[in-house]
Amino acid sequence: RKCLKAQLADEQEPILREKEALCLNPTLALWHDLDEFNSAFEAGDDRRAVELCTGPFLEGCYMDWVMPLRQKQEEKHLQALARLALASADQCRYQEALELSTRLLGLDGASQEGHLLKMRAHLGLGQPEAAIRQYKACERVLEEELRSEPSMALVTVYQRARHGMPDEALDKSPR
Repeated sequence: RKCLKAQLADEQEPILREKEALCLNPTLALWHDLDEFNSAFEAGDDRRAVELCTGPFLEGCYMDWVMPLRQKQEEKHLQALARLALASADQCRYQEALELSTRLLGLDGASQEGHLLKMRAHLGLGQPEAAIRQYKACERVLEEELRSEPSMALVTVYQRARHGMPDEALDKSPR
């Protein structure tokens, strides 16, 4: 209350009591990164959403009510990263796709979409051997963590890498 009160007009009360709970006064002009992230995500501004997400929601807090909110925010962050990486790969911006897919896999090492995007980025950068290594890493993670096999999309990109073929976006781009 002291910190907030110093920033407000004398008449404004920063914290209100509602029944058994305390809450911030909704009339206050406050900026909150979570609200901004959610707005950007809903608007499809994946770049802004990814920029705003700098770590887990309420990191270090393990109260029961926090965990589902944290999981929901992490899922949105992963979706935004994946959409941004896919757009980068589809537009032949492979270095950016590689960086984004690496971040995605750092958060979810078993993400088949993340592995696929990283493989496509390697192919686009002319690194089929790195794409093959990525496939093998994906195979290993999926088997160890999920007892599953790679998707057909992963197998298809793996075959492209084995045969030295470029990323599919290069096949579609006008020359």
